[in-house]
Amino acid sequence: MRTNEPTTVDEPSLTEEERDALNQEMEAFYKWWMDSGFVPLSFSDGLPAIELKLEAVVEEGIVLTTRLDCALIDEHDQVWILDWKTGSTKTSQIFVDHADQLTFMQICLEPYLESLGVSQVDKLGIVDIHGPGKKKPASVEGPVWAYRRSAVQVSRSEE
Repeated sequence: MRTNEPTTVDEPSLTEEERDALNQEMEAFYKWWMDSGFVPLSFSDGLPAIELKLEAVVEEGIVLTTRLDCALIDEHDQVWILDWKTGSTKTSQIFVDHADQLTFMQICLEPYLESLGVSQVDKLGIVDIHGPGKKKPASVEGPVWAYRRSAVQVSRSEE
């Protein structure tokens, strides 16, 4: 999970400009990752909780499915779910506070918490990854975060 150098992209089907842009993005992400203090959680079988399809039965006949980008633990033993966003849009606090995708990730990860060796998710966040522009280098911003969704926030309305 931690290496001495960032991954490099050398895909021959890409143009030199595309490869260069991706490698700049990977280098920016690598620097952010190494400075973040985050460590990915791993299941009891050693599988890291990164880029996984998760499902959870929320009630009979209703199954939520999501793709978990990453479940991590920070230097304060706080458990996080992080979602990576790429592109030019900057994530807002309001978006993180209300993003259904983060809620679904929390709900779908909960049945697996014991296998990850943790009791609950503490924080949800989004990290923005931006490729290089004409006048700006590649960058990584965030996480923009919110506390875990409460039971009231994840329950269905009884209307």
